[in-house]
Amino acid sequence: AQGYVQYGFRPAQAVAIHAGVRANYWTLNSEAVFSPRLQLVWNPAPRANSSDSTRGYRGNRFQLRAAVGMYAQPAFYRELRNIDGNINRNRTAQQSIHYILGTDYTFEMWGRPFKLSVEAYYKDLNNQVPFEMQNIRLRYYAFETADGHAFGADAKINGQFIRGLESFFRLSYLDTRERVQSIPNATVRRP
Repeated sequence: AQGYVQYGFRPAQAVAIHAGVRANYWTLNSEAVFSPRLQLVWNPAPRANSSDSTRGYRGNRFQLRAAVGMYAQPAFYRELRNIDGNINRNRTAQQSIHYILGTDYTFEMWGRPFKLSVEAYYKDLNNQVPFEMQNIRLRYYAFETADGHAFGADAKINGQFIRGLESFFRLSYLDTRERVQSIPNATVRRP
């Protein structure tokens, strides 16, 4: 059983706050998990009649975002099954804490609207299911646990580079590593 609730409000014209929580209960291991999250959005110079805050074209030209969230994800069936086919029914949810900073800038170029979005993030990963890749096959270690991190940045520009056709360019950087708890002092790249 799972569900979520989210609430957003504006304490000031230039500030929006979104808060929510996702809950999940799994009868397989009788585990209940809660994932709270919070986002703060700041529009330094709000325009009048800013009716489209999701695309930003008619809204504010510049926007800053900061978010934090704790995420708990119960394992999928494949993550519960180890290489020998044994099922780990005692596996608890994988957890992570995310920290995100981002900005959006909307502008016109060639008489058409464009949007530049940049985000940087850090994720602290706990109780992960380690796995290895063998060509295109994933092999999970259902009875092992790993901790790690992921950090990176994304930059994306979208708009009508060709009139009437929405498209985008994206550039990203990602670094992610894990430490399998049964192997002391060994940090490996997480696929």
